[in-house]
Amino acid sequence: MAVTEIGIMNKFKTISALIIVFTTPVFAFTLPTCETADDCFNAGMLELVKGHETRDPVTAIMAFDKAIQLKSDYIEAYYNRGYLKQIMKTDSSLRDALVDYNKILEFDSEHGRAYFGRALVKSMTDTAVTDIPGAIADFDTALRLDPTLVLRINYYRGITKSRARDTVGANKDLNQALSLVDESEDPHKESFKNTILRALEKNKALIEEQIANSKILVPAPTQTLRRSRSGGGINYSPAQREAWMRGEPVLGSVPKIKSKYNLRQAIVERAERRLTKISVRKHIQKPTGLRARILKLLKISIKS
Repeated sequence: MAVTEIGIMNKFKTISALIIVFTTPVFAFTLPTCETADDCFNAGMLELVKGHETRDPVTAIMAFDKAIQLKSDYIEAYYNRGYLKQIMKTDSSLRDALVDYNKILEFDSEHGRAYFGRALVKSMTDTAVTDIPGAIADFDTALRLDPTLVLRINYYRGITKSRARDTVGANKDLNQALSLVDESEDPHKESFKNTILRALEKNKALIEEQIANSKILVPAPTQTLRRSRSGGGINYSPAQREAWMRGEPVLGSVPKIKSKYNLRQAIVERAERRLTKISVRKHIQKPTGLRARILKLLKISIKS
């Protein structure tokens, strides 16, 4: 038997590789013997619903392959096959998963779960199909088409936004997911809740890092409404300004002062204007000597 396998390997390398895989106990499976598309689909589902440790994804994929051969527009078979290829997490399997999800959208352009599955594939980091902006767009579309996915979408979209350093958007989505998880009927909701809390902690650390690097601005509670309307001296868009006025962190950049001299000059000029207002209010002549000494002290303290 060994001589026969070697002979096959030398002559037909691809076939011999398949024979070795088929005869290896770890990957052992039986070819589906179903006759109709529904029978093949059910055979794939019987394998799919098994746990991760006992499931044989190759057998399930082959069953879904045969179901699609018998019924070319079998959307459920495309979806489950795409899911199995997605969880394999190799570049080739992820590309195949995208093909399956895109095929579903050709048949039904409003299939929310297909958009959701495609978003999950695109959101995976460091793969050949990584597309963070595309993933967020697909999450948005999936939520619009299938509101029943609101909990999962808020969680995974929040994770994706955090990876894109949109920590404000991530914080909003993750908190929304946290508020919904208690109402969920998922039997594993406590575990999922802990997962969301860990994601929030990780995103909070990123927010603190951005604040330290002046990439994000958080309004102080003592700032006045007039100052809030101006956006704290920062050029915000109208949406950013509204968020800033509500006390939410806003992504932006702090304007830098060109030089220390400009800062000193601004403080000196402000002091001069203040002294002038005091003199006018009290109807007395401006004390030149006192004014000169105050400005001199201001300049010395700033330089030091």
